[in-house]
Amino acid sequence: MIKFILWLFYTLVGFITKIMGYVFLALFVFSVLSQIVTYKRKRKVNVKSLAISSGISILLILVYKYLGGMSFISNPWWINYALIPVLGAGVGIFLASSQRLFVQKGEILTQGTIWYLLIWLISWGAIQLIYLAPNLSFAWLKVLNIAVYGTLFSTSLIVSTNIMSILRYKKVKALLGNLKK
Repeated sequence: MIKFILWLFYTLVGFITKIMGYVFLALFVFSVLSQIVTYKRKRKVNVKSLAISSGISILLILVYKYLGGMSFISNPWWINYALIPVLGAGVGIFLASSQRLFVQKGEILTQGTIWYLLIWLISWGAIQLIYLAPNLSFAWLKVLNIAVYGTLFSTSLIVSTNIMSILRYKKVKALLGNLKK
């Protein structure tokens, strides 16, 4: 009876994992398609939502660190934990700089460019591949570190993109204020 319950449990877990894989694949495809369709759409810059997005990203990585019990400094690969966020921040700054920022009818708007789309696709795809690493034949320690690297990279990318967007917005807003005088 115990063997049957264990078999049933593992079968259900495997089935649920497979379904979740398909759901996440569908979400990934939907995300990429929606980004491709909407990247050129003009959007009003919303400083509050950019700041909230950055705050949530930082909060999530702190929760991940707390729940995962990860000590970034005591890990022998701690230098990578410093370099990966720098790389993510660099990509984020380039990503934010590749967006077109302009004024239309007194509002400051942003619009993606083809560079923005390419950087987004490469970054997003790389992060998704990092999270697929557990399905490859890596040692668990390496997989855990790769997942942490992906989290650090994406968090620093989001935060730096948003900070850069806010700085660019404030610069344009200050220029507008000087023009009205």
